Amino acid sequence: ARSSVWHNLGILLMGKNGEQEAQTAFDRALMLNPSSIDTLCSKASLSLHMAKNISEICQLVERAESIKPGSFEVLLLKGSLFHHKDYNDQLGAFRNLLRAFRLQPYNVELLHTMGSFHKLVMNDVATAIEYFKQAFSFDPLDPQVLTSLALALMEGRRFKDEHDRVELEVDGLDYDFHEAFRLSQDAIALCPQSAHVHYVHGQCLEEFDQNMLAAKEEYEVALKLDPQHVEALCDLGSIYLNNLSDFQSAEKILHRALRIEPNNPQAHYHLSDIDVIVYNDVARAERRLLDTLNCTCNPRQQNVHQN
Repeated sequence: ARSSVWHNLGILLMGKNGEQEAQTAFDRALMLNPSSIDTLCSKASLSLHMAKNISEICQLVERAESIKPGSFEVLLLKGSLFHHKDYNDQLGAFRNLLRAFRLQPYNVELLHTMGSFHKLVMNDVATAIEYFKQAFSFDPLDPQVLTSLALALMEGRRFKDEHDRVELEVDGLDYDFHEAFRLSQDAIALCPQSAHVHYVHGQCLEEFDQNMLAAKEEYEVALKLDPQHVEALCDLGSIYLNNLSDFQSAEKILHRALRIEPNNPQAHYHLSDIDVIVYNDVARAERRLLDTLNCTCNPRQQNVHQN
């Protein structure tokens, strides 16, 4: 019973951006009950979210699998490993997701993960939207589903506008900035303490309303909640650079992003503009872009096709 209390506390803390405290709670739960499949899977999921060492995560997965092999929880966890930048078996991850799908085809977390795989690994936004929509139909109050669907709708609309070869409607839901904006507003109302939710709402304000100052405020809220949110740092730096012409603030913010993620291509791209505009150093800008060129490719997608 005491181990369940610590486990439930960890789940609660995860929902409030208390990752370190949640990890401590899961560790306490495992000290009391080392064979708890729920706690092992929860700790592994948290470690994956925090981008911990992949070998450490895989050890937790192996422990869980040894206790309950072939279970839905373990298959979903193994299928979710594609999120980690150092995990290379994307085809294996997808196979595990398919096996989990056969067991629980209506599970919201699984549907969301399937959508994320198609969007992030396969660059198949249309199929991703289908999975996110299914997840939304089962749980329209899940902030993670709302934000993922909003981002996918915006990406699909951008793709359509750029290439004009994707049908506007997918089963009655268009690639519409208005719909994405509404979804992000709902997510804010449901989860106002989530940095990612505020970041997505900022994205929607940029795309839908062209309101850069309001977007800037959302990115700043996201960074108060999670100072390590690299995407918010990059987009905030972009606003300072391109909309406010505050090059000093932009450079400071973008270097913060690089201290967290040294090879982030978006941060380097914006800094290359500063190299040219502020320092008139075209050679440095070119070196920066060439050095980070490989960062713009999708190694996870390559691994799927190579297999």
